[in-house]
Amino acid sequence: MISKEEFSKYKRQTLKILRKNRIYISKDEIKNIEIADFGLNKIRVFGLQTFVLIKTEKVCLKIIVLFPYQICPEHKHSRILADKQEGKEESLRILDGTLFLYKEGTPSNSSKYRIPEEKKDYFTVFSENVLEKGMKLTIEPDTWHWFQAGPNGVIIENISTKTIDEEDLFIDPNIIRIPKII
Repeated sequence: MISKEEFSKYKRQTLKILRKNRIYISKDEIKNIEIADFGLNKIRVFGLQTFVLIKTEKVCLKIIVLFPYQICPEHKHSRILADKQEGKEESLRILDGTLFLYKEGTPSNSSKYRIPEEKKDYFTVFSENVLEKGMKLTIEPDTWHWFQAGPNGVIIENISTKTIDEEDLFIDPNIIRIPKII
């Protein structure tokens, strides 16, 4: 859960980052910024800030902002339960900063991630992809993955097929995908 004060604080910080990078966001989009702490109450460690630009029955375009070293926990997009569609395919393109993305595959020898000791059991995939400004990577449906911002944070353009965030599957059973503001 996140307090209204924290929500407002992180929303202001997100807007400041977007403006600094000359990314225009409309008043309606500002209203719809999501500040997610994944129910872990450690938003500076586990969290993300996002907003939807386009969402139809077939495609979705989001902007995701991660603060320095902030982690989006390990998850996958499996079949969309409501309509039995294949899971979400997503492409991440870096607009600014560095992203360390880990997915299924051969584990990398050198890893740049920082996972708190008490949560290490909830990270199982370590095939490392380091993405810098202008680089992109596509994640196939039903693929376990997670990512962490670099030392200066990251802004990500997320282009995907149909998305229903509340149907994402997480390794950590304590995660609540849709934020609760108190």
